[in-house]
Amino acid sequence: MRLVLGALIVVGVCAPAFADNTDADKLFVEGRELLKKGDNKGACEKFHAANAIDTKAPGVMLNLGLCYEGLGKKATSLFWFRKAQTAASEATPRATDYENAAAEKKAKLAGEVATIKIDVNGIPAEVEILVDGVRRSREDLNSPVELDAGAHTIEARAPGKTSFTQDLTVKDGDKIGQDGTTKAIAIPALKDAPKVKPIGAPKKDHSTLGWALGISGVVAMAGSTIGAKLVHDDRNGVDPDYTGGYKALMYGFGGVFVGGVLAVGVGTYFIVTRPKGEERRMAVIPTLAPDSMGLSAVGRF
Repeated sequence: MRLVLGALIVVGVCAPAFADNTDADKLFVEGRELLKKGDNKGACEKFHAANAIDTKAPGVMLNLGLCYEGLGKKATSLFWFRKAQTAASEATPRATDYENAAAEKKAKLAGEVATIKIDVNGIPAEVEILVDGVRRSREDLNSPVELDAGAHTIEARAPGKTSFTQDLTVKDGDKIGQDGTTKAIAIPALKDAPKVKPIGAPKKDHSTLGWALGISGVVAMAGSTIGAKLVHDDRNGVDPDYTGGYKALMYGFGGVFVGGVLAVGVGTYFIVTRPKGEERRMAVIPTLAPDSMGLSAVGRF
């Protein structure tokens, strides 16, 4: 492909028509048309698509610099002008027109781009520094970081540590940490992240069933006790021939009472052993005495 000879108009340089009709050439021409119409965003999309096909074409890179400059993203624009200059100087034959055009644009933008200095002195090597989600090497951070005008996020992270994040907004020409009036972005020592206990399978909560059993048991106990007392009070008026029936009733009431005690016991167990994390635990236990009957609430409130 001969995108090095692609159509371009920069500082008065006009290029001839394409010698072939590859997909990358077509995308390049479409991008140039959009650029002429002022559609910088659409042009950038076309040029990126062409760059993905031919990653060494300086004409594409130079036009990426132009469309990003039109979008007001001077740091991104400067990045592509630098790449275009390098690619043009390494092309065979050397693309001098592209190289000179890229160098001129680069020199103009270098003083207009916002830059920040990130201070990582004393920060361990395992701590990663990211700018807008992109990792920056310590070598990169030796020089000021170039940013497009707008909002940005600085992040520091490391295994087992709590991440540090700082948001900032810059405008073109800012020199944060280098102008004598603003401080560099300082990365603090990261604190140990809180240890998280492994979460096991959650325990089943049978507290609702426990309350149902407990209340039912209390009702059964109370009912059987009252029934047995009424039968016992009427015992003197019962004909001796009904002694067997009387015993059956008393045994029946006794069985209901025992069942109620068991229900209250199981219900209390379900309530007390509910999953941990509840601030309150309470169980209702029947209280029986020779001359009284009642309920007692026990637990943690």
